[in-house]
Amino acid sequence: MEKNDEKHFNMSSLDSNGAIGEKMLEVNSKFKHQEDSLISSLKRYPRSVFFCLVNEFAERFSFYGMRAVLILLLTNVYLLQDSTAKLIFHAFISLAYLSPLFGSIIADGFLGRYKLILYMSLLYLLGQILITVGSVTSVMQSASQPVVYFSLIIIAIATGGIKPCVSSFAADQFPADMVRERSQFFSFFYMSINLGSFLSFIITPYLRGQVSCDGRETCFPLAFGIPAFCMGLATVIFLAGRSHYYHAPVNGTVLLQVFKCVGHAVKRRFARKSPNQPPLPHWMDYASPKYSDQLIENVKHIFRMSVLFIPAVMFSTLYDQTGSTWILQASRMNGRVGHLTILPDQMSTVNPLFIITLVPLFEGLVYPALVKRGYFQRPLTRMTCGVMLMTITFALSGVLQIVISKNLITQPDLNTRRIVLHNDDPCTLGYSSNSTSGLLLPNDVTTFDIPCTESITFQRINCSTSVPSVEQLRPGADQEEKLCVPSDGVFVNFWPETVIRFNYAIYSVKQVDNSMTRFYVLVDDTVSLSENATLIFHEDGTVRGRLKIRSNRHVNFIDLKPNILSTNILLVSLQNCPLGQSCKEIFLSTAELAMGGSKMVLVNAKLKSKVLDIVPSYGMSILWQVPQWFLVTVSEIFFQISGLEFAYAEADESMKSVMSAFWLMTIFFGNLIVMLISGTHLIKDLVVETFVYAALMALCTILFVFLSRRYKPRSINI
Repeated sequence: MEKNDEKHFNMSSLDSNGAIGEKMLEVNSKFKHQEDSLISSLKRYPRSVFFCLVNEFAERFSFYGMRAVLILLLTNVYLLQDSTAKLIFHAFISLAYLSPLFGSIIADGFLGRYKLILYMSLLYLLGQILITVGSVTSVMQSASQPVVYFSLIIIAIATGGIKPCVSSFAADQFPADMVRERSQFFSFFYMSINLGSFLSFIITPYLRGQVSCDGRETCFPLAFGIPAFCMGLATVIFLAGRSHYYHAPVNGTVLLQVFKCVGHAVKRRFARKSPNQPPLPHWMDYASPKYSDQLIENVKHIFRMSVLFIPAVMFSTLYDQTGSTWILQASRMNGRVGHLTILPDQMSTVNPLFIITLVPLFEGLVYPALVKRGYFQRPLTRMTCGVMLMTITFALSGVLQIVISKNLITQPDLNTRRIVLHNDDPCTLGYSSNSTSGLLLPNDVTTFDIPCTESITFQRINCSTSVPSVEQLRPGADQEEKLCVPSDGVFVNFWPETVIRFNYAIYSVKQVDNSMTRFYVLVDDTVSLSENATLIFHEDGTVRGRLKIRSNRHVNFIDLKPNILSTNILLVSLQNCPLGQSCKEIFLSTAELAMGGSKMVLVNAKLKSKVLDIVPSYGMSILWQVPQWFLVTVSEIFFQISGLEFAYAEADESMKSVMSAFWLMTIFFGNLIVMLISGTHLIKDLVVETFVYAALMALCTILFVFLSRRYKPRSINI
């Protein structure tokens, strides 16, 4: 789960009684000795709080469910380049973390939290409905992409507007004397966020990958529709509690006051008329006397603290790519683990799972043990460790990307075609062209690339049972293929005969998207088949797919997706229905699904079959991503939670919401950097790009160490 959320320290939820908020309270509440049982404590909760908890769970399920499958919609359905898809994804995230600034100002200064949450929830629901409708490409057609992009803008504004208000509104429901209950509540609030994200990362990718709709083997409309339903449910639940809510008075926003104070100081600083007027010690001093000395001093301290947030921008740059770059990386890995299939977008479940497990472990065991030995006593020290770990994490991701890239299939050069030869003849076959030559033993397969203008000559060698013969094939001159397309390969099969006889079929040299396996079929021309002859794929007594057999030279294939839990071993049979006769189904062979791979089903004159791999499946197991997910979670714990502790301890009581705004801005700028580097395809090689990010994080780590040593804290424990 991404750190950019209510998992962040929402400092606007703080009050004078010392309720810290979200993760910090979740962490600190473990060390409070409670005299009453948990059940007794829950019974004292205001009823309105439970509406807020269920609402937050449903809303977070909605957001993360939509976000989990978004990058694959852009690449697999709209066929965008990875760089373009990242640009759109991170533009969405950027807007989602810029809009909270305006949401906070509107809620605290004008509408109040309840009304803003309600209005933004309705806008949110509209966005979710639009993205669901927009993803139905068979209906929306050319309007699909514009509708989806417009809906993303609506969702980003709405979720950003809600973000700074929900936890604060829930905390408002507790009377002033329920300090411990309020502190305990944030533990439940945080858990509802993690539970919502965890379940959404499992369910929505499952619906996307295992249900077929809209003329595809996948079902993005359903994957977006369930989050839309959850957002509708969240809105209804929030409205259901309206008679129980306490509405805190609208007293104006400190954040707006700070912006006005800074703007006035800047204006006066550059509007000095007299050159003889001595400059003031600090540029913020120009805000006096219109603004109080206390506000000016607090703003000065905020700016001194914000310098330490500069490395947090790069931290966000790397962290938020777990929802884009890492998902795309996982989509080019093999998700088969025994009988279990892990979909690429389901890998995001690892983060909330680790968070729920590791946060109590760190706070209950790791930190106390280290502090006892004199280590990690200050938040800034732990934050330094966090940015170091993030550097290591992306370097590890770069190493993994090197291995993945080596296993990916390269496309032939322009004006070149890939040839796959299979010798089903009992005799050795010789082949030659201007650029290549070789021998092909019986039952062997060979692959090579040749220019489209070249012909291949085939000749039987040392075969006494046959009539000597020579045949030619010119792949680039197929009458049915007007252009030589590098992504289209030619599979040639030589049948067992007394003379050279072959058939060939066109296939795609690319590995298959959506974790599917592609099956082509090539039938001996001498086999008598009816017009509706069909290849049927069975698994455990269930028909998984049907492939109608057409002319061999046409692209003739079917894509089959893996089941989440199964052997994925298929039985392949041929159903032939001659005119005037009953249909007969003949078992041919077995075939195993291979994520990303393509297979050729050969049927000879005797109706005997074999299945050949013509495009290899993804080689790297998706489990190799787990170490980097573990490291990024530990990095988050070190940097994020400690950063919240630092910000809370150092900010003045009246400046908590301002610090929250600054923290959110680091996420906004972090995603802008991703848009600049990855979104513009500034670096062509993904491996190089990954190590560039790691190098930038390393530089920021050095900068952070330097700044943290120079920083003079208000608290002696910082």
